[in-house]
Amino acid sequence: VAYKAKTKGGQYMEHIKEVINKQMEERCVTVGALAKKLNIEYSKLYKSLSPSLNRQLLATELLGICEVLGLTFDDFVINNTSKEKTA
Repeated sequence: VAYKAKTKGGQYMEHIKEVINKQMEERCVTVGALAKKLNIEYSKLYKSLSPSLNRQLLATELLGICEVLGLTFDDFVINNTSKEKTA
C-alpha cells in the first residue's frame, strides 16, 4: 500500500520526504544504514527518499523509518494557519 495523500498545495509525499531527510541529517543516519536496519534494498529506499526520484514509499516502510528515526505522525503535520475573522 503506497501513501498518496495530498494537500491543497500539492503532493504531501514531498513533505514526508523532507521531514525524513531532515531527521536523518540531524541524527547522522545514512540511507545505507537506514536500509540495513529496515532490511530494505538500498536502491529502493534511496529512490523513495530522493526528492528527484518518484518511487512510492510503502506504508510499512514509512512506519519502520518512523520507528528507527524516532518520528511520530505529529512530525509530519503541516501547519496551515489561517486568519479567523473577528467581529
